[in-house]
Amino acid sequence: MKGIFLFCEGRDMKANKIPFNKPYMTTRLMHSASRHAWSSALMSEALLTEMEQTFRINAKIRDEKALFFTNSATQALEIMALALELEKGDEIIMPSYTYAATANAFARVGAVPVFADLDLSTMNISVDTIEPLLSSRTKAIVPIHYGGISADLTMLTDLCLQGGYTLLEDAAHGLGASYEGKPLGTIGNFGCLSFHHTKNITAAGNGGVLILDKKHPKVHVVEQIMHQGTDRVSFLRGESTEYSWQRLGGEFMMSSFNMAYLESAVKDLDVVTIKRRQLWERYQTMFTEQLETYISGGHIILPKIIEGAETNGHIYFLITKDRSQRDALKHKLNQLGIEAYSHYEPLHRSTAGARFGQTRTEMSATEKAGEGLIRLPMFYDLTFEEQDYIIEAVVQHYKSEVDL
Repeated sequence: MKGIFLFCEGRDMKANKIPFNKPYMTTRLMHSASRHAWSSALMSEALLTEMEQTFRINAKIRDEKALFFTNSATQALEIMALALELEKGDEIIMPSYTYAATANAFARVGAVPVFADLDLSTMNISVDTIEPLLSSRTKAIVPIHYGGISADLTMLTDLCLQGGYTLLEDAAHGLGASYEGKPLGTIGNFGCLSFHHTKNITAAGNGGVLILDKKHPKVHVVEQIMHQGTDRVSFLRGESTEYSWQRLGGEFMMSSFNMAYLESAVKDLDVVTIKRRQLWERYQTMFTEQLETYISGGHIILPKIIEGAETNGHIYFLITKDRSQRDALKHKLNQLGIEAYSHYEPLHRSTAGARFGQTRTEMSATEKAGEGLIRLPMFYDLTFEEQDYIIEAVVQHYKSEVDL
């Protein structure tokens, strides 16, 4: 790192602006996906079978898991909510610090999102933040694995087994991350992954997958929901001589082009994950060493990976002391040609959160995240030289602007 600040000062900021994110894309990938989609345009079932096999191998999804590829992770969550056959007033515990899609999926069917506080270092809900919220109406618990860092799924699984709750993994950030050797999204009763263009691997803009055990009693319900609420899949398997409308459903199947793109892109998942982990670990190591005084003084919190978890390097974040420190850092980075952003506004503070959800506990950690969290650039093409520039910019800002 020595001498990097001289490089920073001499840098042409406008010509060399470092974006916050760049979707993983190569010319080879686009050509391969286009050819594949064109040749399979009228054979989506065959393409789906091929894509599913490729996805299983590269995402390390076990054969006993059923995969339902959707247009988005939002749709996967909506299918979960429909499959659970929730009644009006049933309660779903989830973090307040999440994307609105997590809450929308359940509020849409009449369930009540109950907002839990989180652990600041992992940015995930925990048994300690969930237990005070449990009630006779609690039906499910939804961890989100913020930034590709797993929640404590051992503790959450035990809690759900003891209480008879359904564990729903919103692993939209989680492709390539794992807990105790198992991919995120495959450990709960239901799980989902996202292939949105902001994620580590995309499906050419958007896409998602719903995951559950093939032997799960709801797997046939999900099949029906995926096919406009009909039992068409059972008919195609020869289990009946005709098919008809059985329940509410929709048109959720991922398009042929998105399938083809994902089938090509997921082959590079290991390569992308290794590079992003390297970037994540470099951020973590450098900041731990160079901001030690500010960390111990309570001016900054670094992320933490729990034992047994392995991140995919989806997001690298810092939690500053307050909004003013975060905004000052963000402003300085932007001046230096570095795009950095805050993230969610906590749902419990929103108009819709107050209308459709419930907040029953203090949300001090969530409030601090809402005020202080900042995300730094993280993408496959980020060079170590660019990352050193970002690190030095953050360190120099703290040393020159933040009083201990």
